[in-house]
Amino acid sequence: MKLRVLLSVWLIGVFLGVWAPRTAMAIPLGQDVTCATEYTVQPGDHLGAIAQKYLEDRQAYPAIVVATNRAHARDASFAQIDDPGQLVAGWKLCIPQVADVPRLLAAAVPVAGMEVVDALGRIVRFAELPQRVVLAGKAVRLTADTLYLFPEARERVIAMEGRSPEMVEFLSLVNPNLAQVQFLERNAGPEQIAASRPDVVILKSYLADKLGTPLTEIGIPVVYVDLETPEQFFDDLVTLGQLFGNPQRAAEVSDFFRQRIATVTQAVQDLSEEQKPSVLILQYSVQGEQIAFSVPPATWIQTTMAEMAGGRPVWREAAQGGGWNIVGLEQIATWDPDVISVVSYFSDPEAAVETLRADERWQALKAVRSERLFAFPTDFLTYSWDQPDPRWILGLMWLAKTLHPDRFSTLDIQEETYLFFEQLYGLDQATVEEKIIPILRGVAR
Repeated sequence: MKLRVLLSVWLIGVFLGVWAPRTAMAIPLGQDVTCATEYTVQPGDHLGAIAQKYLEDRQAYPAIVVATNRAHARDASFAQIDDPGQLVAGWKLCIPQVADVPRLLAAAVPVAGMEVVDALGRIVRFAELPQRVVLAGKAVRLTADTLYLFPEARERVIAMEGRSPEMVEFLSLVNPNLAQVQFLERNAGPEQIAASRPDVVILKSYLADKLGTPLTEIGIPVVYVDLETPEQFFDDLVTLGQLFGNPQRAAEVSDFFRQRIATVTQAVQDLSEEQKPSVLILQYSVQGEQIAFSVPPATWIQTTMAEMAGGRPVWREAAQGGGWNIVGLEQIATWDPDVISVVSYFSDPEAAVETLRADERWQALKAVRSERLFAFPTDFLTYSWDQPDPRWILGLMWLAKTLHPDRFSTLDIQEETYLFFEQLYGLDQATVEEKIIPILRGVAR
């Protein structure tokens, strides 16, 4: 955590001082460096990803450049890195001690233009701050909601895929000039995206092969984000702060989230495993006349949220795949959790809960008998608070209060909702009162 704080200060200093990022091109001699690890570059490696693995922060890559070039000065078997974005398989790198990273970063010298380190650890270089930003891909709503945490997005996002009326309705509140944004067809290909003349395209990292590579092959820069876990969210905030030239805003947003995470985790940190209620986050969907249920993978944010909120996710061992796992009532009854929270992405979750409460088979479950079957909150219907959208912080607080009402008696979820939309999206209280509070589901009003 200390290294992350130092890196945040360093990044802000880069933009407030000399705007260009600092990468070691010229290396002052005379200061020896100790290699904690000697790493051999593999095909497809990116320096930011190597920094993430060994230094736990992809933004620390200049420290590896400085350390390696200094090592090269005394031992030619180490690489001489002139362009951090171009590694060669077989190169030997010097991975420094974590304690040496701050002074190595201070020794890095500016390069022309700017560099962004994305979720794949790629170093993407720009001559100037991109002014025409395009969003594409299936999860574009989650990406757009994160980009609009930055005021610059209102002017610089010039095109995105149109995914749902709810997305347009929400973003129209955030950006009064949304009508000027071009909405691309679903699954827009490289040609349609290129027609919007982007300076950069933002994609989720899983689209690298399908869409990202074809775009880079025609000369369009691509920056990847993940946003799938809290830690990825914080890393991607730094990347977006670089992209918009506003690391201060990235730090402000990060502080907003970290303060609330601390409130939750500190309140439940003394709980023993026996004191933690068993919890099930269950997706409800209607397929024809049948109701289907599924649970998220163990690695997804829903599982993380349940654990952070002081619960024991009963589905963890059973859900090891890469997507929602279908489960039946028999499995749900076997788990028989203390608390069940129902997610419904395409219908009213409160109505789904009422349907289940009326079902005689569900009435045998402990959570139903004890009135601990809840709807996971939503606002604009498809904007469920369990997803890797910035709203996950609201979902975390709601889940913590739901699991441990005695420990969060003073936590007002509706008040936090006002603060969320005001501080993160610039919506005044009157707008939140009129446009968002009336459509909340799963939150006591």
